Amino acid sequence: MSKRKRYIFLILIILILMIPVIMWLLWLIETDRHLNVLFLDKTVSNMPATYDEHANPVFILNNKKITKKKDHELYTLLDYKGFFPHENDKFDINDFEQCDSAALDKYATDNDIFYITDTYGVYANEWYRHKDIDERSNLVYGGLTEQEINLLRAFKRNNKQIIAEYNCIDLPTSESVRAQFEEIFGVHWTGWEGRYFDNLDSNNVDIPRWLIHNYMRQHGKRWPFNKKPGIAFCYIDDHVEILENTLDLVNELPVIHTNEAMAEKFDLPRRLTYPYWFEIDKIKNSNQPISLYNLKPTARGDSILKHWNILETFPAVVMPRDTTFKFYYFAGDFADAVTTMKYSHLRGIQTFKKRFVTKEKGERKFFFWNFYYPLMSKILEDCFN
Repeated sequence: MSKRKRYIFLILIILILMIPVIMWLLWLIETDRHLNVLFLDKTVSNMPATYDEHANPVFILNNKKITKKKDHELYTLLDYKGFFPHENDKFDINDFEQCDSAALDKYATDNDIFYITDTYGVYANEWYRHKDIDERSNLVYGGLTEQEINLLRAFKRNNKQIIAEYNCIDLPTSESVRAQFEEIFGVHWTGWEGRYFDNLDSNNVDIPRWLIHNYMRQHGKRWPFNKKPGIAFCYIDDHVEILENTLDLVNELPVIHTNEAMAEKFDLPRRLTYPYWFEIDKIKNSNQPISLYNLKPTARGDSILKHWNILETFPAVVMPRDTTFKFYYFAGDFADAVTTMKYSHLRGIQTFKKRFVTKEKGERKFFFWNFYYPLMSKILEDCFN
């Protein structure tokens, strides 16, 4: 290599290495803005805690340099209500159960956003026994409560932004609390949830053991799947049905479709695959879908869906038709972490990631940067208008 070429190569390397520094400096000089965001996360079940179930929105708040109103501090992963784990099987619970109506009203007055990220909870096997985390066991803490319904009513009365997502009306939330949520917000869970798996082999550690055991108990004690991908559907009574790619599915992953108007409004792609947990809901006419899931089954798969009353097309993201009512429902596990907080102090990281994160089947990072990040960005920006 000539001296000139070596010099040019060195300059290019220096410029590439300087990009993160420049992105950090741009973030550092950016003027911060202020919102009070109240998170509820009941599923912080590992030690040391990683707070996966609310990490994504905290990342976005930090990346957009949105700070708390009182002290102008950045949000941390400890800024939430719910289950707080400690060493030696100890834990604290900091929620709303001891609040009277005045205290609930104060939460609704003082905060701009209430985001219910996860209420699935913590279970005895995973917390006390530290094993069999994919088997069913007794609930330690979890589920949406009457008190949280009262808090949601207070936020609605105060015309504050409410965001709720997958599993807040799923088990272990009681039937009576679920019914109240459905009545207030016009979202009805059909009892079915599902998830795509890129490999249906029983040795796949991503497949919960309870799912495999339930399927075998209900289908002649057989697990007739190999390494092909597919979608597992689970009903509220633990019934399991599985659609296998090519045999039952034309598209192996659920596809999220967004019409042209909504795609433009929220800066979303018109079509994107979704690779994680989702629930199958219906909505009242008072709501409208921002995006819809679509399953594309074969004739055999279609007969299975119809037999079990599993919808082929159903809402992915919901908002009210009345825009004075500030509510969004995400029918998927969108807030679950797929990135690390170390990137949150880089301005423009979303543009970089959207361009370079590969679109591979089952890749949740691609979904985060191309769907969840722009969706949440629009919702947050609207809070300033």
